[in-house]
Amino acid sequence: MEEVFCIPRKSIARDWPAPTILVEHTYVKLEHWFNKGKFLPRQDTESSEKWVQLIPYVVFARNSRKEFAFYYRSGTEQRLHGLVSIGYGGHINPIDDAGTVWELLWNCAEREIREELGQVLPRWVPGSLVPVIISGENAVSRAHVGVVLIYDDISWDNLRYAPVDALRSKNLESWSRAALEYAASGRNVVVSGDRWKLK
Repeated sequence: MEEVFCIPRKSIARDWPAPTILVEHTYVKLEHWFNKGKFLPRQDTESSEKWVQLIPYVVFARNSRKEFAFYYRSGTEQRLHGLVSIGYGGHINPIDDAGTVWELLWNCAEREIREELGQVLPRWVPGSLVPVIISGENAVSRAHVGVVLIYDDISWDNLRYAPVDALRSKNLESWSRAALEYAASGRNVVVSGDRWKLK
C-alpha cells in the first residue's frame, strides 16, 4: 500500500478556495505545515476532508522564461489524462523522508525527475518566498497542495518547450495555468476556468 506525505487541511486554509490560486508563502509557513504532516495511506486521503497531499511541482523554463517545458498527461492519475502540464513531480513517499520540508520536497522531486526523465536534477535552493498552489476546483486539486520549484535554463534533449502564448492556447491543467502565469510574471495568480487574474 502506497503511503504519501500529507498535511492537515485546516493548517493551510479555513475556507478552501473554489478557484485555483497560487500565492507565495514563507519558508517558516512551509516548515509549520511540515511539522504537522505525516505519511498516510494514499487511498485514505484522496477524498479526505482532513488531510491534503503535499506535492513538489517542478517547472522548467528557458530563454528568460519566455519558453516552458510541457507534456501531455498520462500515468496513474486517470482524471488528468488529456490535459497539458508544465509541472513534473509526484507524491512524496517514505523513501523521500527528511529532516526539513525542503529536503523532503527536493528528495521527492529528484527521484521523480530521475524516474520520469532519466535526468539528474540540480540541487534547488529556496528563496524566502515560495509559490504554493491551492485549489478546490476539482477532486484532484482538492486532495493536493503543490509547491512550485522553478528551474531556469534547463535544456535537456527529452524536454519539449513552447512559448508562453502557445501554452496559453493549450488545454492546460489548472495548476499549470497558475504556475505558467506566475513564472512568466512573477506575481500571485488566481485562476478560474480559462481565466486568470494577477494579484
